[in-house]
Amino acid sequence: MWDDRSLLNRYPLLLLKWLSSHLADVREITDLDFEYVGPDDPHDPSGYRNYFNEPGNRGQNRTSADVAITWRDNKGSANLLLLEFKFTEPNFGECSKQGNPDQKRCLSSREVVTSPRTQCYRAEVGRVYWDIILASDSPFRQDLLTVEAICPFRYDFYQLMRNQLLAHCIQRDPELNYDKVEFGVMYHADNDKLVDMQRSFDGEKDPIRAWQRLLREPSTFHSFTVQQFLGTIEPKLPVDLVNWRRYLKEKYLL
Repeated sequence: MWDDRSLLNRYPLLLLKWLSSHLADVREITDLDFEYVGPDDPHDPSGYRNYFNEPGNRGQNRTSADVAITWRDNKGSANLLLLEFKFTEPNFGECSKQGNPDQKRCLSSREVVTSPRTQCYRAEVGRVYWDIILASDSPFRQDLLTVEAICPFRYDFYQLMRNQLLAHCIQRDPELNYDKVEFGVMYHADNDKLVDMQRSFDGEKDPIRAWQRLLREPSTFHSFTVQQFLGTIEPKLPVDLVNWRRYLKEKYLL
């Protein structure tokens, strides 16, 4: 639904109306960036800031948000919202078992947290997710990382973790000047499988509520439904977006 950048250029008030109905103090939307992996960095071979020591490039193996929305508040400060879309997928992404020579390591959260470099395959091959997760300014409540027996990011939380860390790193990047950098998901309200994890986390099976519980600052995570978005913009939907609206109805029953 965000595959046309001209949506911002032609209909900025549509997006502004929706965003300002959920976030406070939104004055204007200034940019959209799709498959966003982070800020530009001419010193990195990929051309983008590589916070996690990940291989590949934009659209390939790198942590990315489906869209990054840059907006300004009434003080003129720049803010960033990273969004991940989930329409039909049954979960928020699992950590791949590919290449892991000892998958049983994932089944002990205490061992992973105590020694991620030897107990987590991602750390073993150079990813620094755990360095940030366990840092003193981590976005996560470290007391909950071992509340379940398995690694908290082995199953439903893996993609959420990476996107939350991306927002966290951008927020703390001394070379950038964002007032707030936050992460959110937009999902189909009728996607029952998505919001009903097979494995509960701290007694909660809804991954959105469970994820907020895991964060030190739950307010930095947002959840929206596609239905909410459409309900906000439809009263003033331009005629030339009728076909786009029909496509959503036919493909996703929206």
